[in-house]
Amino acid sequence: NYSINKTSSTFVENTELLADNVGHKWSFSALNKHLRCVEVDVDLMWVRIMDLIVKALLSVAPGIAAKARQTAAFRSNCFELYGFDVMVDDALKPWLLEVNLSPSMQAESPLDWQIKSSLLSDS
Repeated sequence: NYSINKTSSTFVENTELLADNVGHKWSFSALNKHLRCVEVDVDLMWVRIMDLIVKALLSVAPGIAAKARQTAAFRSNCFELYGFDVMVDDALKPWLLEVNLSPSMQAESPLDWQIKSSLLSDS
């Protein structure tokens, strides 16, 4: 978890946007490229992660919908971001560690800025 790891004396911050495979935080594209190089079935891994996320959201959908109806005056003009912390084992089974409601959008590096601004743009 980034909020814990960044306090470690061995933590390495990514300071170069184009070096997205350096330090303790990588882009998805850098991670996927690395995993393919070590012969991990990246497509299978992501299918399993997406399946896990869909099931997690379905399990709480009624509660989320009810809360949105109570609090959002214009439901079609609002959205919520969720941050899923997932660990994948050597058999490519994803394990849900936690779901963060409104994850931090603070950008602490050029890579953070690029990833988080793109996420908001796409949202």
